[in-house]
Parts: sequence; C-alpha cells; structure tokens
Amino acid sequence: MYEEPAESSLRDAALAKSYPLHLISAHHPDYLHSQFWNLNEKYHQVQPVYLHPDTAAAAGIRQDQPVVVATRRGEAVFKAVISDIVRPDTALVYQATGPATATG
Repeated sequence: MYEEPAESSLRDAALAKSYPLHLISAHHPDYLHSQFWNLNEKYHQVQPVYLHPDTAAAAGIRQDQPVVVATRRGEAVFKAVISDIVRPDTALVYQATGPATATG
C-alpha cells in the first residue's frame, strides 16, 4: 500500500506553498552513478536543473540562468535547462553529475 511521504506537498499545504515543485534526482542515462562523469568536460560546469517551459516562464527563468534550488535542508545553485522532459510540477537534477554551488 502506497503512503505519501511525511514531507509531501500533498500532505502539508504549508510545505506546498513554500516548495511548489517536486525535486527528483534520477540517475543520468549516460553514466554509472558518479563513475566516468569526471572524464567529461560537463563535470567542470555548473550542474543543470531541468525545468518545464511553463514552470520556467511562470518564474521568469531563462535558459542557462543560474537558479537556486532549495529544500528545507539546504540549497544550491544550478544552471537552468528548459525542457519538456519533466512535468510542470517537477525539477530534475541528475545524481552525481558534477559540482553545484552550495549557498548555505
């Protein structure tokens, strides 16, 4: 039986108001966890966060713009990649794909 996580925005309206997007961290299809990513020039760039075009437009975010991705546990700066590979209610950051800039 599925049970919604305790910190889900579906369970907590205040959380949903403060953090309207679901942050997912999937495995990158081209790499095995963190192996081999450092052999690619992309490793030395700011890590991307993928946002749906409608989400980016509503927030005034442009392609390649630095954006702060935040949770209740911390935040980091990523480079915006506008793409319809994610749903409008979701932000995607691939696991172990190079440096992000921690802000707190």
